[in-house]
Amino acid sequence: MLYAPHIREPATTHPAIEQIGYHWRDYFVKQWVRFKDQYWGDLAHSTHLRGAGTYEVNGECDRVIVTLAIASPRMSPPLSTSTT
Repeated sequence: MLYAPHIREPATTHPAIEQIGYHWRDYFVKQWVRFKDQYWGDLAHSTHLRGAGTYEVNGECDRVIVTLAIASPRMSPPLSTSTT
């Protein structure tokens, strides 16, 4: 889990991430017709978070599971760090 309550948006320099999500490289390569017109910088950024993994006919095969905990308006508020 990546806990970053100070982050308000998943990727300000790569806004398409909100539509395409974070995936393995093979996810894009094996569905290239679907993603060929997507900006390659967004695709590259998408693969940086998840690391190694594969994509097969039945979907992505995760080596690790990544959970982002950020302060986004589309998410519930982050846990309070207050001691009061």
